[in-house]
Amino acid sequence: MKKKTYFFLLFIFLTSQMLHSQFENFNEIKESVIPPKPQIKKWTVAIYINGKNNVDMFAFKDFNRIETQGSDENINIVIEIGRAQGF
Repeated sequence: MKKKTYFFLLFIFLTSQMLHSQFENFNEIKESVIPPKPQIKKWTVAIYINGKNNVDMFAFKDFNRIETQGSDENINIVIEIGRAQGF
């Protein structure tokens, strides 16, 4: 029983030291990161595909087709898909 307690305490100590060393310079790193400025685009297109029925397979194919086109410098494309239960 003493061995288990010893190893458990050693594990806790080593884990706490490792976590402390990983986050030691966190504030410095956080302050040095410059977030990107959002691009304002002319259009945002929102698409909802209802695949919560027997056409789920076709809805997912349409989703993939739109996904491959993607957004460009003037248009944001946002897609939400409803999937049948179990997917």
